[in-house]
Amino acid sequence: MSVTSVAEQWVDGAASMTRPSNVVWCDGSKQEYDRLVEAMLRDGTLLPLNARTYPNCYLHRSHPSDVARTEQLTFICARTREDAGATNNWMAPAEAKAKAAEYFKGAMRERTMYVIPYLMGPAGSAMSRTGIMVTDSAYVVASMHIMARVGDVAIKAMRRDDDFIAGLHSLGDLSPDRRLILHFVLRSDHSSALGIDDVNREVRCVSLGHHVVERETYVERQAPPAYTAPPL
Repeated sequence: MSVTSVAEQWVDGAASMTRPSNVVWCDGSKQEYDRLVEAMLRDGTLLPLNARTYPNCYLHRSHPSDVARTEQLTFICARTREDAGATNNWMAPAEAKAKAAEYFKGAMRERTMYVIPYLMGPAGSAMSRTGIMVTDSAYVVASMHIMARVGDVAIKAMRRDDDFIAGLHSLGDLSPDRRLILHFVLRSDHSSALGIDDVNREVRCVSLGHHVVERETYVERQAPPAYTAPPL
């Protein structure tokens, strides 16, 4: 898989901050997905359902303190409070990045960092965009296999070296007091866009209309949200 220097630099920076024991670039293959599922079945992350009535289906239980929505921890990081919208929480981008950086420092120690190049939308479509997501959750990787096109197809869809949406996610220490969901809607550069997003579809919808309308009369989501939380 041929990866651009900009993408490699961004991933190197994320690894330097989170300090994983090793880094794996995902190729999106069925073999990769099967290995992830087998490993999660062995360690109890996944539980198999009835193979006759629900073939190839599994149960994943999130951490007891996890919830589907944490409105009080979700912020739109736009230039001004007005840009965040009347019904959203707002945090200044610089403040948000600094706060998230503290949570991410060493967050992946003794874990594997998975790098997921993914494409949301059909290959070859002018409406599709590439994302590169970093996570220490095998469950997130397997989920991305299901809901996006993962691997070289995403890299090939990039229009230039920096044409990707960067996303950084970590399970962190599972502390309810150390969680953030940050949506950065200003896209200036990827290296400063600390972020993570388990549900990339949601994030793309949030910023997919905000940014490119200014930049290329298109909809392109800005830099990744930052999110430290228990497993999905």
